Amino acid sequence: MLHQSYQPITSTILIADAQAVNRELLQELLTAPGCKVITVPDVTARVLQIVVVYDDLTTVRSHKHAFSITDALQTMKQGVAQNWWDPHIFDQFERLVRSCTAALLSHGVAAGM
Repeated sequence: MLHQSYQPITSTILIADAQAVNRELLQELLTAPGCKVITVPDVTARVLQIVVVYDDLTTVRSHKHAFSITDALQTMKQGVAQNWWDPHIFDQFERLVRSCTAALLSHGVAAGM
């Protein structure tokens, strides 16, 4: 028997630029039962793109192996060269990943460098 406060799982859709989305589609999404639409500022969306791709590259999936940190960043640099991501945001992200990895290694935690 399910608990009385059980709520079904709902969908969440992130929209970076509500102005760029077809108005009819946006209205349909806003009124869909169980669907929550969140608009985020452009810079947030650009950061999230980089983080999500990095996470996907460095995580084992049933259909692929996980990239090492170095290989993931190198692969992503190729995307930056093709203007897939903001180079300034990616540079800051890469510095953060490398400094965190260095800190973990200095404390004896293994990392995929």
